[in-house]
Amino acid sequence: MTSQNNLRNTDQPLIASFPLYPPLELFHSLGLQPIVLWGIEKVFQKTENSSKHLQDYACSVAHYLTEFFLSDLGNHIEGIFHYNACDTLRNLPEVILRNLEEKERHVPGFHIHIPMSSLQDDYSESYLKTEINQLIGELEDDFGTVFSQHDFIKSVKLYEKMRKLYGEVEERVRDDLISFSQLTEAFLESTFQKVEYRIECFERTIEESNKKSPTSRKDEPVNIILSGILPPSSEIIQMIEDSGFIIVGNDIAYLTRMISKTPEREYWTSVQDYYVDFYKNHTPCPTLLYTSDRRIPYLNDLIRQNKAEGVIFLGEKFCEYEFFEFPYLKKLLTQNNIKLLELEFSKEDTSNIDSIRTRIEAFKELF
Repeated sequence: MTSQNNLRNTDQPLIASFPLYPPLELFHSLGLQPIVLWGIEKVFQKTENSSKHLQDYACSVAHYLTEFFLSDLGNHIEGIFHYNACDTLRNLPEVILRNLEEKERHVPGFHIHIPMSSLQDDYSESYLKTEINQLIGELEDDFGTVFSQHDFIKSVKLYEKMRKLYGEVEERVRDDLISFSQLTEAFLESTFQKVEYRIECFERTIEESNKKSPTSRKDEPVNIILSGILPPSSEIIQMIEDSGFIIVGNDIAYLTRMISKTPEREYWTSVQDYYVDFYKNHTPCPTLLYTSDRRIPYLNDLIRQNKAEGVIFLGEKFCEYEFFEFPYLKKLLTQNNIKLLELEFSKEDTSNIDSIRTRIEAFKELF
């Protein structure tokens, strides 16, 4: 796989970030190559190493990123970043770093703590700014680099370009010019690549879509939204689209939640201000507890703007944040006459494809 080869061939120090929403622009501006360790299921057929250290009830995201660090691919990593995203990921670095030390692989760990109660008061903002300052200092010390506001602005513009191109790819999916699989494939192809390569992937996908016409369909398709932590496999996406659905939008952490937000330039003057805005006004996510009040309005707007008639909830097994929220979402969306299908996935789910197909087809019959 080209992405894996890039880990070996890069000329920049690799810093591997835990999901969900790390400060990628900051790492890039310091001359590092950041990668976010999710969406890597295809790299490993099994998680034998991680299963020795993690409980069976840890989510697949935790298992696969642990497998990554304990594999030969982890040898190319020169730094590990994490923040308090969830209970599992919050405690996982200790397990990974200790195992790496036992193998005489000395990798520095970097961390920030994001206040989860609120980011609306001055104290929380000041606290987060201090966290960013400390992170910059630690990165400078470990990698022998110096932070530059000029370089940071250049990196922000680059990531902003990538996010805008992602939005254009989403529009092509919405217009039925390309499949949702092509969007996720562009992401997966660039998992271990520089942001510049992800931009190329999106540009290539857009260029290919310009040569196509909307898919010819026998019946009127039904517009739906996907919501969850990870996108489904290409096989599941094919089932959804073959059943007569168009995925007109997504509330998936790996996709839209992760890259839909770039703070507007007029609202920040420093890297600290940038990340206060980035986290405070981030796309609502159950793992960012202070955004919980915005979740329902956000989803309602997403449904309304895309004229969606239903939502397929892609549950990541053992993700307590998602499943604690789901009953509440189900109740409110049902009250608004939005039909809902819940599917649950785990790293062991490789043989229940036919049952999922049946549920998707039955869901289509409701419209």
